[in-house]
Amino acid sequence: MIYFISDPHFGHKGSLNWPNGNARPFKTVEEMNTTIINNWNSVVTDEDTVYCLGDFAYKSSINTIIYVFSKLKGKIILIKGNHDGRTLKANQRIHRFESMHDRLEFMYKDILFILDHYPIYSWKNKNKGSIHLHGHTHEHSPNIDGNIMNVSCEVINYTPISIEEIITKFKK
Repeated sequence: MIYFISDPHFGHKGSLNWPNGNARPFKTVEEMNTTIINNWNSVVTDEDTVYCLGDFAYKSSINTIIYVFSKLKGKIILIKGNHDGRTLKANQRIHRFESMHDRLEFMYKDILFILDHYPIYSWKNKNKGSIHLHGHTHEHSPNIDGNIMNVSCEVINYTPISIEEIITKFKK
């Protein structure tokens, strides 16, 4: 199965106190990390692929990132976000990511998926049924025009969402 998630911000204490009602519902960074790891592993198997659309970790030690790498199931493909510097350094040590990209597109069941950390206003085949998935905004974002979905942790209950669930949402 294929899954998507964005902006876990593993290790980022500041995400617990984001302004404008966007603070995460955890008392500690450890609780947040553990919850996201447990939620991830509750749906993802070692055979699955997870596309992380950026900001895997932020203001976290490389040792913490490597620890998180060791706990997560699945093959992880990273779409790089604006806070992935230390994550990329940690990945150099143990090569956890299957691949890394600035933007990625692929076909699944005759649907073109466009993956980017950032929401974009227009994308390839936007008016022909392609689906754009993004993160970065940490909140429910209104659809711009067409099939666009924010897969930031906050929007998907800190749990990776399957490609089949996304297709179902857009068919409704």
